[in-house]
Amino acid sequence: MKILALNSFKTNSLNFKSNEYNNKYSFSDYDDDWYAADDIEGAKLRDAIRASMYGQLLISDRKLPDYAETLDDVYILNLQNIGSNSYKGATLANNVEYLDLLDNSNIYTVIDLAGFDNLQTECKKRNINYFSYPIKPDFWSNPIFIDDNVLLDKKICELQKKSLTQEKIAPEIDRFKAEVKAARADFLKDFETLLNVISKGNFYISCELGEDRTPNILALSTYFNPGWKGDKIEPTRNSVRNCIKNMYNNLTEDDKLKLGFTEEFENELKEKLQTKTDNT
Repeated sequence: MKILALNSFKTNSLNFKSNEYNNKYSFSDYDDDWYAADDIEGAKLRDAIRASMYGQLLISDRKLPDYAETLDDVYILNLQNIGSNSYKGATLANNVEYLDLLDNSNIYTVIDLAGFDNLQTECKKRNINYFSYPIKPDFWSNPIFIDDNVLLDKKICELQKKSLTQEKIAPEIDRFKAEVKAARADFLKDFETLLNVISKGNFYISCELGEDRTPNILALSTYFNPGWKGDKIEPTRNSVRNCIKNMYNNLTEDDKLKLGFTEEFENELKEKLQTKTDNT
């Protein structure tokens, strides 16, 4: 087995060749070492890796081993069965032969949070449903995740710096509110489509590593998708939890209706948000 410590290159960027990152993704937010490895297979080694001090491995250009029949027979970074016959993990774009295992694992859809062109092409070859929901760096900056007062205060400060009169500020604020409303509506339209895909189960969902974007999108589904019957996934960061709280506060009654909220579901959601907020 060959292991290469990537931090020895004195860089915090890796080339994953995904659409929205222009072949560059920064890991400056992480303090752990990152590794690339060859010739690693099997659940025993995966368990050993997970039991070690957070040994992260990037596997690429792997050949499908003869003994492999399902996803559980190969090493995939952050692979996890999340119920409803679905899995989360690192992208299979670098190991497209692993897509051949999805049928035996009863997985019919790949949800791609990174946007790999080759992954879409390879799924099409295998008659696997491909759904792209790219999570861009500014994803959590969407107005749906920000309190109205925070948004307005920031906008007013920007306008005041331009020395505008109150008469000129007022229409700018009205225009800004309309933009916020439109941005939230656009987000919820796409988000509703994603939740419909997730509700069906039998999917494999991934970003590059399956470590941050993937669990946090599943957390959004946990909190806002009445149709999800699998494991309940919690956010990986308190900042995401705060975004979830703000998103709920920004939902209109019509939004809740479109997402399929019932009175019971919403009461449980309120309790969950209050409990989690008090504990953070």
